[in-house]
Amino acid sequence: MGAGFEVEATYELDDRWALEGAVRYEMLQNAAADSPITQAGSEDQWTVRLGLSRVFNLRF
Repeated sequence: MGAGFEVEATYELDDRWALEGAVRYEMLQNAAADSPITQAGSEDQWTVRLGLSRVFNLRF
């Protein structure tokens, strides 16, 4: 359990290809922050996501 935010963006290269990216921050709270598993790390959790997308048209 925690609180945080995420910022996401998509840049279309053309009608078939796109680049995607996101940055997420979460601060662990309550039971999640007190867990022995998370005690060894930080309550501040950062995630970065990058991706490449392609559109496929099956034309049924």
